[in-house]
Amino acid sequence: MTTAPGINPLAGHPSATPAPAAPGTFETPKDVTAARAQRAALVGDKAWGTRYFAGDAQAVAEMRLLNSIIAGADLHDARVSAVLAGAVTGEANEFVSKAAPYTTRELASVAKNLREAGLSEQTVADVLKGTEITAEQAEAFRTTRSRLIKSREFREAYFAHDPDATSFMKLLNAGCAAPIAEPKESK
Repeated sequence: MTTAPGINPLAGHPSATPAPAAPGTFETPKDVTAARAQRAALVGDKAWGTRYFAGDAQAVAEMRLLNSIIAGADLHDARVSAVLAGAVTGEANEFVSKAAPYTTRELASVAKNLREAGLSEQTVADVLKGTEITAEQAEAFRTTRSRLIKSREFREAYFAHDPDATSFMKLLNAGCAAPIAEPKESK
């Protein structure tokens, strides 16, 4: 998360509602949930609203940034939902962004490959949605993949397009690419 001088010490905490940014400060949210909370806080702040409706460049830029984060995430969620439901139309030209980096066709291709690899619908959904895994799970995926790549027998099977070897490597690659959850602080 990029912060400006007015840092909210609770930013990033799921139950925290960010305080509206003081003029001259703005905190770029780290995800869509934070962007929605930040937008709600700004909309509820009369002083910020006055600046926004008066055309204050910073206030307008803040709202545009928040709306683009939210719209991009909503677009990605809609594409994932369409792919999982089997209702893929995949337009020839689709908008992609940091929040929605893949076209519907790309997501459908990934889903098809994972399903052909024998992965469950829940696993396919988790991969497409970018469900976080623990650092320990990520390390297990990397270690297993590394061990198999070093195995001559596995490499031969994989490069010969053995279905089991190919499916297992797709699963390992999906696990290695999954986002890693930040450890939760214990009380």
